[in-house]
Amino acid sequence: MKYILQCEDSIEGIFSAVYSAWELKYGHENTAIQVLGGEEETLELFTTYIPLKPDVEKAQKVLNTIQRVCSEAVYERLFYAACSDAADKADTIYRYIQTALRMGSRVVNHLADPAVARVMELSRAVGNAQHHYLGFLRFIEIPEHILLARYEPKHRLTELIMPHFVERFPEERFVIWDTVRNVTGVHVPGESFVMLHLTEAQTAVLRDYTEDNMEAEQLWRAFVESISIKERENKKLQRNNIPLHFRTYMPEFKKGEERP
Repeated sequence: MKYILQCEDSIEGIFSAVYSAWELKYGHENTAIQVLGGEEETLELFTTYIPLKPDVEKAQKVLNTIQRVCSEAVYERLFYAACSDAADKADTIYRYIQTALRMGSRVVNHLADPAVARVMELSRAVGNAQHHYLGFLRFIEIPEHILLARYEPKHRLTELIMPHFVERFPEERFVIWDTVRNVTGVHVPGESFVMLHLTEAQTAVLRDYTEDNMEAEQLWRAFVESISIKERENKKLQRNNIPLHFRTYMPEFKKGEERP
C-alpha cells in the first residue's frame, strides 16, 4: 500500500507534512507528499490519500532539526525550495531531508542525488526571482499615508522580500500584495512584519485604492517618456533585463505592453 500525504501549499503545510511522514511510520519508500490545490492529478490505485492540516509546531520542529543537524545553508535552501511554484516541491523536500539527516551539512554537494539537485534548482529559481523584485517592485501611496506595492510573482516571494523593505523603510507603514495568492505582507513602524490572507472585502478595498491612483501612474508614465531617448531604446535588451511578467504593476511599462 502506498500513502500520499496531502498538505497545504505553505511553509507550515509542507514541513508539518514531513513531520507527519515520520510520525505515521508507513515507511519512506511507501510514503509521498503532495501539495493540495495544484493541477488535478489522476488518482493512483492501491493508494491511500491522507489530507493534513498545517501545524506550526510540527513544522518548526522539522526546521529546528534541519538547522541543528545540518546547517543554516541547508535550512535556507529548503525554505526557498518550499516557496517555489513547482508541483513536485513537497515530495522533493521530503526526499532531500531524508538524505540531509544522514549526511548533515555535506548534503548540499551531493548533487548525484536527484532530490538534492532538484532542491538546488528550485532554490536558485526562487532566489533569482526574489533578487529581481527587490529592484522591480513599485509602491504607490494610498489613504492614511500607507505605501502599497502590488505584484504577480510566479513563486511565493512575499515572506522573502519583506525583510529587505522593512530594513529599507523602517518608519513607513506599507503593504506588499501578492495578487496571485491574495496574500499580503504588512509592516508598521517599529515592528517586524506579519503575513495576512486577504478576505474578499479587504481585496475590494485595496483594488479601489489602486484604481483611484491611476492619475498618478499616468503622470509617472508621462515623466518617463519625457526623459527617454527614443534613438537609444533597445526593446530586446529591456526584455532580457526586465521580463514581461515583472512589468504588470510597473507604471513606466504599461503603455501598450503585451502580457506573456
